[in-house]
Amino acid sequence: MNKRLFKWDNMYKDGSGNMFPEPIVVRFVKSCIEKKNKLILSALDIGCGLGSHSLMMSQLGINVTALDFSINAIEKLNKVIKNRNIHNLKTVNSGIENYEIEKNKYDLILDIASLQHANISQMNDIFSNIKKALQLNGHFYSWSLSDSKNVNDNDFEHSIISKKFLENCFIDDFSLSFDNYKYTQNNEKDYISFLIFSAKRIK
Repeated sequence: MNKRLFKWDNMYKDGSGNMFPEPIVVRFVKSCIEKKNKLILSALDIGCGLGSHSLMMSQLGINVTALDFSINAIEKLNKVIKNRNIHNLKTVNSGIENYEIEKNKYDLILDIASLQHANISQMNDIFSNIKKALQLNGHFYSWSLSDSKNVNDNDFEHSIISKKFLENCFIDDFSLSFDNYKYTQNNEKDYISFLIFSAKRIK
C-alpha cells in the first residue's frame, strides 16, 4: 500500500472525513438539475470519501457512481447505501488513474479536493478522460486547495492544479468559470482556501 492510500485509508477507518455535503456544492448540483431538460441525470463523484456528496446527489434523483481508492471509505458508504435501501448509487473501489470512464456518459462530474492528490504525471490523461466522459452540456465541477495557513498536517501540499493549468486543459469546447472559497477559524488567523472551477461542455 502506498503512502497516500495508507494515509486516507486509515483516516476513513477511524471514521474521520466529511460527513456532510458542502452547501456551495449542493447549490451547484441543484442549479445543474434545474437547467437540464432530462428526467434522470448521471453523475460521477471522484474521490467520494464517505459519500456525503454522492448521497446528496442520489437523494436528488441522480444516478451516481461513487469512486474512491480507499476500501474503508467504500465499505462504510456501502453500509449506508444498504441501510437506507438506496438503488441509484453504486460504488467503485478504484483511483481515478485506473478507472475507465465511459465516454459521453455523465451530466455531472464532481471532484471535491480529490484530484489535487493525483500523480502529477497522470494529470493530463485524467483530465482528458474527464472531458470525454461528459455529455453535451455536462459539467465538471472541481475544488483544489490553493492556499492555507497553519493547516494541521505536515504532509499536506497545495495543489498543482492552477487556473492556468485548467484553462489549458479545457481550452476547447468548454465554457469555464472560476471562483474562490475560504474557510477561516481561530478569529481568521487560520484558513484554508480553495480554487473552485466549473467547465460546461458546449460542443
